Amino acid sequence: FKGSDIFLSGDNGPYSLDVISLYDNFSLVTSLFGIYNTSSYNYTQFEQPSVSFINFSDFGADEDNDSLFDSLVIKATLEVKESGNYSIFGLLYDSNNEFIESALVEKTFLKGTRKVNLEFDGLTLRRHSIDGQYKLLDINVRDEQDNLVNSLTEAYNTSAYSINIFETFPARFTGVF
Repeated sequence: FKGSDIFLSGDNGPYSLDVISLYDNFSLVTSLFGIYNTSSYNYTQFEQPSVSFINFSDFGADEDNDSLFDSLVIKATLEVKESGNYSIFGLLYDSNNEFIESALVEKTFLKGTRKVNLEFDGLTLRRHSIDGQYKLLDINVRDEQDNLVNSLTEAYNTSAYSINIFETFPARFTGVF
């Protein structure tokens, strides 16, 4: 069992090994139940993941200076324990827990405290038609072999945003034609 998985669970021991099954060519030979209970451990005694989340913040970005946000940016501060190539993937939801959009950043990180911006499209938020607070319900970090390094659920709630502050459609028809 990987120590970083135990650390990420946040569960203190003792831990139980409940089932061991023996297979021969994909055919079950035998199973043993209630095998073993470990001594007591605190999850913090186990290896931490190579990338940890420290905190989050958010802001609206207006790239074209039209006074409307082109994107909602959630900035994640990370503690990188092992330099390497990582992908950070986040899922944004509205206050009703309805999915809005995902964001992906692939980046090489050196060891230390690092920041990464997850950018969610302003026009997509405008089309969704629900004011924020928005929720970063899921965020995960994967290494270059696509192994899960770290993940959080219910990671962050943004500040309040009106949909009217986000980029609008380039053209809009009104009335009857």
